[in-house]
Amino acid sequence: MLLLPLSALLFAQSAPQPGFTLYGPQGNFDTHLIDSTGQFVHTWTGTNFPGDCVYLRPNGNLLRTYKVAGFPGSGLGGSGGGLREYSWDGKVLQNFQMATTTRQAHHDIAILPNGNVLMLVFDNVGRTAAIAAGRNPANIRGPDFWSETVIEVDLTTNTVVWEWKFWDHLVQDFDSTKANYDVVSDHPELLNLNFPPGTARKGDWLHCNGIDYNANFDQIVISSRTFSEVWVIDHANSGRDILYRWGNPQAYGRGTASDQQLFGQHDPTWIPDGRPGASNMLIFNNGVNRPAGRYSSVEEIVTPVDAQGNYSLAAGAAFGPSSPVWTWTDFPPTNSYSAGISGCERMDNGNTLITIGMDGHLIETDPAGNQVWSWDTPQDEKIFKARRYERFLWPGDAVISTATGGSVTFSLVGGSAQANRKYWIAGTLSGTSPGTPLGNGLTAPLNWDSFSDWTKRKVNGPALSNFSGSLDSGGFGTAVLDSLGPISSSYAGLTAHFAFVLLKPLDFVSNAVAVQLTP
Repeated sequence: MLLLPLSALLFAQSAPQPGFTLYGPQGNFDTHLIDSTGQFVHTWTGTNFPGDCVYLRPNGNLLRTYKVAGFPGSGLGGSGGGLREYSWDGKVLQNFQMATTTRQAHHDIAILPNGNVLMLVFDNVGRTAAIAAGRNPANIRGPDFWSETVIEVDLTTNTVVWEWKFWDHLVQDFDSTKANYDVVSDHPELLNLNFPPGTARKGDWLHCNGIDYNANFDQIVISSRTFSEVWVIDHANSGRDILYRWGNPQAYGRGTASDQQLFGQHDPTWIPDGRPGASNMLIFNNGVNRPAGRYSSVEEIVTPVDAQGNYSLAAGAAFGPSSPVWTWTDFPPTNSYSAGISGCERMDNGNTLITIGMDGHLIETDPAGNQVWSWDTPQDEKIFKARRYERFLWPGDAVISTATGGSVTFSLVGGSAQANRKYWIAGTLSGTSPGTPLGNGLTAPLNWDSFSDWTKRKVNGPALSNFSGSLDSGGFGTAVLDSLGPISSSYAGLTAHFAFVLLKPLDFVSNAVAVQLTP
C-alpha cells in the first residue's frame, strides 16, 4: 500500500539524491563510502566488528560503534560497547567504551549539536530487583533482567554527562504491595513492567535499537523492538516521564492487537528542517509477526505536537496519529522483508533511502514510490542502516597555527560520475552564508572576499598546490594548502573555508570545509 499526500506529488523526483552512501557491513571491520554506481570511494578499516552504526559528523569525521567482548551484555543482540571517531585518513581521534559487568552500549547513537553523542546502553538490574519492582517472577528466566539507559557522552573528556534511566519510569499491576502499583492505562507516560507478556529472551526486556535527536524541542526518540513502539523523552529534564509513544497502544492498556501499527521496527528519525516532511517522524517497520503478512514498510507519521513540543492525548485514548501520512512498501510488498536491523532516511530532494538490512539491499524511492536507485552489498552483507551524505571535499575541519605555520591536505571526491573533470578550489575568510551565486542555479558556500581573490590569483602557486586541475579516472584529486611558515598573528582566531567547483560546464559545487587559524 502507498499513501500519497499532496506533498508527495509536489516533491516527486526522477533522479537519485546526489552524494555518497555510508555503510558498515556486519561481520566486517570496514566502513565504506560508495558513489551512485556502487563504486567504493573511501574505506575506513577498524579493528573490531561493528556494534552496529556508522555516521559522519558535520565536519566529516567518522563515528563508528564497535563490539567489546567478554562482558555479560556482549551476548545480547545488537551489542556494542565502544565508539571511535576517525579522521578521513583513518586516524583514531577519540575512543570511548561503555562495557562493564552491568552495562553495555549497543545498536545506535545520535550526534548532538554541541558535539556530544547520545548512546543506548543495556542496563542489567537483575532478577531480584525486577521482582522487587513488581515483575512477575514467572516471566523471568535466569539471574539477568536488562533494562535500558540513554547516556550523553562528551568524547573530548570520555565522560558521561547526562543519562535517562527507563527503570525510573515504571508502572505495574501485578504486585499491589509495590509503590509503583497502579492501573496501567492511567499512566501512558510510564512503562508497564510486565509488558510484553512472556519471558524476555536472555532477559532483554526492552531491546531498544534506534535513537534520534530533535534540536527544535531538545527531545529524543527511541525505538523498542519488544514493545513495537517508539518513545519520545525530554533531554532537558531526565526526571520527566515519557512524552509521547506510538506504534502499539496495547503496551499501555489503551488498545488491542488490531490497533498495533509497528512490528519490531528500527530507525525512528525526525525528518530534518529543510527536507520534505520536515518535523514528521520516519520509521522502518520491519513487519515481524505482522498479521497482514511478512513484509517490511516505511511509515511517515505526523506527531500530535504543538510549537512548544507538547504532545496532545485525549483522556482514555491512544496517542495519534491513527495512520501514517505516507507509507512505502515494495511491489509486491513481500519482495522486501527484513526481520531485523534496517533503516530509512528522508533526503534533501524528498526521496527516501531505505536499507533492507538482512539482505544488504539499498533502495532509493521517490515520494510516488518509484524506485530511482538500488544497490546490493557484495556477498549480500548485512547492514544495520545506511546514510547518504552530500560531502565531496575532505578532510573536514583542520587547524593551522599562525605562530608556527602548517599545512592541510584536501581530498577531492567526485566519484566515478565526475571522472576527469576540471576543478577549481576557492577560499574565504568571510563565512559560508549566504554564499556566492555562480549561475546555473548553483551557489558556492563561500562569501567572496579579498582572500577569495587571493586564492584565485595564486592558484597552484607555492602555497596552493593543485588548487586547480583535473580529477583522475576515478573522480579523485588531492590539493595542499601550506602556510610556508609562520603567518601574521592578525589572522589568529579566524576561520578559512574552502570549496571546489567543477568546470566545463560549471554544474557542480562541493561542500565547504573549515580550517581554523590559531595563535
